[in-house]
Amino acid sequence: MPRPKSHYASNGDLRTNAPWVPVVRPDVTKLLRSTEDAMTGIVWYDDAQICEQNIQRTYAHDEHTGARITVFQVRWKNGENKTEADFKEFYRGRISLADIAKASHA
Repeated sequence: MPRPKSHYASNGDLRTNAPWVPVVRPDVTKLLRSTEDAMTGIVWYDDAQICEQNIQRTYAHDEHTGARITVFQVRWKNGENKTEADFKEFYRGRISLADIAKASHA
């Protein structure tokens, strides 16, 4: 998100009391939903196909704002060629589906 000009001192330095992250509208879930909807029919048939997300809203460090989106296709549905250890690490939150998918293609 763009950082408001009021966060900067007259010399261009960031004010010491400027917030680190945006705590204003729109909230992060509204931004996420609008992005999911925009990608429907292009990246996926339905956003119900999404099984993992990591989202954070930050201020841009320069004038460039936007989203960085990475999509991984999980080609397996039944756990074929995956170990029990892969799934245990996933369920503990230590490994992502993308990590498991990348490891299986290496």
